[in-house]
Amino acid sequence: MFAEETKRKIFSQVISFMATAFSVFQLSTVYKHIPTMYLRVIHVWFGFSLIFFIYPLWGKKKPKKFTLIGISAFVLITIISVYTILNYQRKAFLIGLPPTLIEIILGVFLLLLALDASRRTIGWSFTLIAIITLLYARFGAYLPFLLGHKSYSLSRIVDAIF
Repeated sequence: MFAEETKRKIFSQVISFMATAFSVFQLSTVYKHIPTMYLRVIHVWFGFSLIFFIYPLWGKKKPKKFTLIGISAFVLITIISVYTILNYQRKAFLIGLPPTLIEIILGVFLLLLALDASRRTIGWSFTLIAIITLLYARFGAYLPFLLGHKSYSLSRIVDAIF
């Protein structure tokens, strides 16, 4: 019983600290210029981290402690964020070239995290629209007449998103 209460208290304190740090970071951008890419990556990192800790995988009951899924998503979004911050300038000079295998893998994971985050917070309606849009981009060549278009490869879709 004591261990459960301690876990809940630690969870609550970590979430409060992260939410406060996120707010302070957003307010500090008014006074200190931060390059746009850093701003975007940090915003996604904070937002996704809070979403995966606060919103449950299924159902409406909010978790009161850290879950394995939440921690795994946090680690994954941290890896993606660090990779992006360390490599975005190099990537900017390679526009037009195909993405590397690691970028495709990280991009697919980021896309899956974004779909799950939207499902957890907004619900299935937005998530299904996003999935249909991705399927349309990938398989548009198989649609008739005005609906069809030249399909895009998974690599190109992920490169555009990531």
